[in-house]
Order: sequence, then C-alpha cells, then structure tokens
Amino acid sequence: MSDVARMQRERPLDDEAIASATAHYASLIERPRTDFSSVLVFRLGTEWLAFPTASLDRVADATVVHSLPHRRRGATAGIVNVGGDLVVHVSLAGLLGVESADDASAERRRVVRRLMVLTDARGRLAITVDEVWGVHHYRDDELRAIPPTLARAGTSYTVSMLQVDTHTVGVLDASRVLDALSVAIS
Repeated sequence: MSDVARMQRERPLDDEAIASATAHYASLIERPRTDFSSVLVFRLGTEWLAFPTASLDRVADATVVHSLPHRRRGATAGIVNVGGDLVVHVSLAGLLGVESADDASAERRRVVRRLMVLTDARGRLAITVDEVWGVHHYRDDELRAIPPTLARAGTSYTVSMLQVDTHTVGVLDASRVLDALSVAIS
C-alpha cells in the first residue's frame, strides 16, 4: 500500500463526512414498481390473444410437427422437438375455434410462425401461433371486462381484454386453457 493510500485510510473522519455518509446509507432505496403483470401477445388466425408469461416456457422457431398414430382429431396435433426434448404439440386454434388467417397478408408483412411452449405442474405443451407481437407489461387497472356476448359463451377462455398498441387483445386464463388442452390429449 502506498504512503498516500495509508494516510487517507488512517486520517480521522470529520463530523461532516460522517453525517453525509449516514444520510446516504439511511435514505430509503427507490425500488422499481412491481405492481404489474406481463403477457405474451400473439396472433392466432385473425385473433390477437395474450397468455400470462408465468405459464410460458419459451418461444421458438416453428418446427415440423410429427403426427401421432390414432390422434388425428381434437386438440392433439403431434409431437415436436424442443431443445432436444419431445413435447406434445396441441392445437390452440382447434380448442378456441379460431379459423386460420389469410396467408397472403402474412406474406406481405413477412410474418414468421412461432412455437410457444406452455408449462404448468403437469409438464409442457407446444402450440403453433401465426405471429408473436412480444411481451407486454400492464397494470391491473388497464384490464377491461370482456364483452357480454363473449362472456356468455360456454367455451370462452378469455378473462379480460387489454389494449396493446392498436390491437384489442383477449387475455387467456392460463389454468383453464392448460386444463382443457391436457384433457383433450388424455
């Protein structure tokens, strides 16, 4: 240690320096807001939907779906390779009754289909979506009630609506969707 460093370390602190250091360490720490939630916004057919990120494992490039024997109807579409693991691929569009979009408009916008891997305590399921907008953070007071016509539908998995840029997005109930998809493949 140099002589200058030793002198600075050994010099006594004056009252002003002690008061300044005390005020600095005694002040409240400004913490970032944590009263928000997040969803992954995506398009399925012509519908813009959102899925809670807490139930999302990953988003990957769309891949070949290998069909399963005797599983050609319902929500099961097959299996996909996700990072070396085989994951059951299901049709969220089939569950929600969403029709496919016009592929010509997707080609003009250079939209890339993606594979979303959903997860819960039972394991992982993969779905293919037509477009991923991205993650959107929101506060609970930004959520709007779903329209009465949608609320009365017996198979509705939408719990609220959310405005994301120019899109009105239906926020899906993750547990209901994953329950229904799990029942469909069993």
